[in-house]
Amino acid sequence: MLADPDYVNKVRQGRAKEIRPCISCLNCMEHMRGDNGIIGHGLTCAVNARNAREWFFNDLRKDGAGRKIIIIGGGPAGLEAARVLAERGFAVTLFEKTGQLGGQLNLADKTPHKEKIDWLIDYYKVQMELLGVDVKLEHAPEAEELKAMAPYAVFVATGSSGIVPGSIEGISLPNVCRAEDVLSGKVKLENKTVAVAGSGMTGLETAELLATKGNRIVVIEMADQVAPGGYFQNVNDVRRRLDPYAVYRTGCKLVKVSEEAVSVEKKDGSQEEIPADAVVLALGVRADQKVFENMKAVCSRVLAIGDTEQVGRIQHAVASAYKEAYRLD
Repeated sequence: MLADPDYVNKVRQGRAKEIRPCISCLNCMEHMRGDNGIIGHGLTCAVNARNAREWFFNDLRKDGAGRKIIIIGGGPAGLEAARVLAERGFAVTLFEKTGQLGGQLNLADKTPHKEKIDWLIDYYKVQMELLGVDVKLEHAPEAEELKAMAPYAVFVATGSSGIVPGSIEGISLPNVCRAEDVLSGKVKLENKTVAVAGSGMTGLETAELLATKGNRIVVIEMADQVAPGGYFQNVNDVRRRLDPYAVYRTGCKLVKVSEEAVSVEKKDGSQEEIPADAVVLALGVRADQKVFENMKAVCSRVLAIGDTEQVGRIQHAVASAYKEAYRLD
């Protein structure tokens, strides 16, 4: 009901495919813990930006009048912006450089027990069809092409990519990859000793996936605890399954990679070599803003949403897209 307050009405009307699904991410629970409710942060839903904010988003204008909107990127931010703008009556064209909608949701759904993310992708596909959004897959438009379309506004949702620190010796060796390479299936690791650098949720979930392939896992974390800042329910859930197959080395900084091992630096400055056949980097992501900068030549209204605006999770992607699409003048 938090994800879609019209759930029952849509079922009654035979519109079950239009239900915005709860993906069981626990974002709602996380944002109600501690003092959040007391100090006014309160409840949020990852997939419903209006949840508990209906008073602020209480008048979705129908003033698009067929004006052209271009959206670049078919991840959750781009899809949410397309949905809201189409509801407002704009003529929306969405460009996605790959052959499928969903963006990084198509990576997040590959780890164990994350299949419900596919429900969100399916929801947006239905919305694009119902609202008449012109979706162009396998197309990364240049500024000149879009300029010729004379859009009223351009929304850029090109997302982010995994950070590969050039300061780490051996980081370019063939046995090093990013978490997204494992999740996409580009890199396949089986029955090896794998060092996963970074113990955020991406690192832990990727490690769990690797563990299901018979790999032995060493999680390396520079902080003093695993998953610093992570929501305890999500962290505990993954660790319950991962712990039998993983060793955690906290307070250790990855400083070197070789073909047979990784070297870490401890808090006291000493170094230790840890055997590893492969290294998977989960050291955070960096926003891709190159397209956003290029699009400023297209028209006077160019907006960054999702990770392009600020790197975050699904909740931020959806909320930032909704806000900008809602208030576009």
